[in-house]
Amino acid sequence: MLATISFQPLKYDIISVNKSASKCFQHIRSLTSSLIAVGNRFMAIISDVREIVLTRGLSAIVDARDYEWLSQWNWHATGNKKGILYAARNVYHTRSTVRMHREIVKLHGFEIHDLQVDHINRNPIDNRLANLRIATNAENSRNQKRRGCNKSGYKGVSWSNQNKGWIAQITHDGENHYLGCYRTAYEAAIVYDRAAIEKHKAFANINFPSGSEVYETASQSNIVDPPGSTKSNRVRLSINNTSDYQGITQYPNGKWRSVIHFKGKNIHLGVFFSKEDAARAYDRKALELHGENARLNFPEELDSWPL
Repeated sequence: MLATISFQPLKYDIISVNKSASKCFQHIRSLTSSLIAVGNRFMAIISDVREIVLTRGLSAIVDARDYEWLSQWNWHATGNKKGILYAARNVYHTRSTVRMHREIVKLHGFEIHDLQVDHINRNPIDNRLANLRIATNAENSRNQKRRGCNKSGYKGVSWSNQNKGWIAQITHDGENHYLGCYRTAYEAAIVYDRAAIEKHKAFANINFPSGSEVYETASQSNIVDPPGSTKSNRVRLSINNTSDYQGITQYPNGKWRSVIHFKGKNIHLGVFFSKEDAARAYDRKALELHGENARLNFPEELDSWPL
């Protein structure tokens, strides 16, 4: 069982910060995770902290009670393979390097062994004990920021050229879980957050920390591709498709036209009173032309079709 870090309360200062003072607001956010909204103002609880100067123009944030003990060594900023900078010191007689956050956790009586120490707010030089927690490698990776190559602006969300929509997916215990394809990146991000909270628990790094968006339900009309669909039956919808079915468009008179594209040509399949009938006509033709690779509007009805 992993140990849970607990600590004795320090002396706190309670101050009121106007959010419009952006520089001050950002500085307060960097020092504490205890920031409570009160109307249009914020109450910030800041523990008694100190800074230890590192190399590369950086300083580590530590609790005042740990400052004197840590100051007996010279600390520097060192990077890992991913380019993340941590506070560390050299141990010359063993020719090794130890990181400040691991030393602080051990100082307060916690055994780490081969486990890792995670920075809750993802600031690797914020080494206040309240910001540190013991984690497995998998748990630590769940709290990572979104990748620099991410163009959606949201973690766990990427654009699909195939489906012409935004895919939500999450990795858990080494397996990638497909969460569906949505018309907006915002909706996909909500779905990702919901899955992250369910699967990653306390280590979930979500797109909307306030949590209100997570409880919204993605509109069914905005789902391009539902979770659980397979590559062989996955429907591709145009963003401008208002029927919610592949190959179906509506005439001004209210009737629905069914068309399928095959070998560079559009094949007209008929005009129908309901979009569902038009979609089923599309499915029958798609199965005839593409066989098991057909992308169907109603793949769940396939078993009930006559042979």
